[in-house]
Amino acid sequence: MTPETQIESTSSKSFCFIENAGPVGITIFGARSDLARRKLFISLYSLFEQEAINKKFFLLGSSRTPMNDEGFRKWVSESIHESGETID
Repeated sequence: MTPETQIESTSSKSFCFIENAGPVGITIFGARSDLARRKLFISLYSLFEQEAINKKFFLLGSSRTPMNDEGFRKWVSESIHESGETID
């Protein structure tokens, strides 16, 4: 049985319950895109902070622009910082 996480909607006062699944991976095609930078990484980080994503989560980015692991991590981190979020 997996724990449930209660998440408050930012657009209203309603709540939803998300069951935290086991280890999971997500592939983002177009990881260097504006959409990924402005929306996807920030949303995924928010879910991670709310413990709606398992700590064994991994993200795989695919793009036409060559990038190594360190460069991709920096790209994601910068996009989160630009949004005003803080990374622990």
